[in-house]
Amino acid sequence: MQQTNEPTTGPSASIDVTSGLIRTNVQAVVDPIAVKVGDGVRVRVGMRNAGPRTVSTPGRAAVMFQLYVVGSSQGVWVRSLGGCQFVPESPPQGNPPIIDVPVGFFACESGSTLRVGETFWQSFIFPNLDAFESDPRYGYGVRISGGGPLVDDLVPSDNHKDVKVRLGNASQGLPVTGGFPISVAAGGLGLILAGAVIIWTTRRRRLASGTHAWEPC
Repeated sequence: MQQTNEPTTGPSASIDVTSGLIRTNVQAVVDPIAVKVGDGVRVRVGMRNAGPRTVSTPGRAAVMFQLYVVGSSQGVWVRSLGGCQFVPESPPQGNPPIIDVPVGFFACESGSTLRVGETFWQSFIFPNLDAFESDPRYGYGVRISGGGPLVDDLVPSDNHKDVKVRLGNASQGLPVTGGFPISVAAGGLGLILAGAVIIWTTRRRRLASGTHAWEPC
C-alpha cells in the first residue's frame, strides 16, 4: 500500500542507550466525526506521535493498536477499510456468567516510520452509532488501545481512549497526517499478524481495562 507522510519538523529518531527504546509520546486519537457512507458510518481512529522523537523501526511497525469492539446479543458487524485483522475473543465470565456478547478486537500495524506530528489512521465501517454506547458490563462500547513495540512512552496513560463520535461530514473531521499499514507479501503479512495476535492476546485484558500501559515487545 502507498504510505503518505506530510512534511514535519522536529527532532530525529533518538534511541535511549540504556533501554534501546525510543523515548517519545504516542497517543491514541479518535476523529470525533463519523461520516455516513453507503450502508453504515465511517469512523477513524489511530495513533499519533506527539513527540519529541521520530519513531523509526526499519523492518517492523512503528506503532500498533487494537480497536476493541463490544457487541450485543444481536452482534455488531464492523469492517476494516485498511486491512486490520479482526481477532474474536470469548466473553469474560461474570457472576452470573456473561453470555452471547461477541467481543473482539481489530489488530492494526503502521509502517516503519512515524514522524513527530504524524498520525497513523485507520478507518472502520460500523452499521450505526449504537456500538459506541457504553456497555455497563464492560464499561465501554468501542475502545482503542496501543503504543509502539520499541517506544518508551513518555505518557503511557494516553495510549487508551474510548471511541465517542457523532455524525457529520468529512470536512468537520480531523486532518489526515501519517501513513498506512506496512505493505508486505501475503505470507509475510500473515506472519506479522500471527505474531501480533500472540503478543496482544497475552495482554488484552490489561489493555482493554486501560489500567496498564503498552508493554514493549
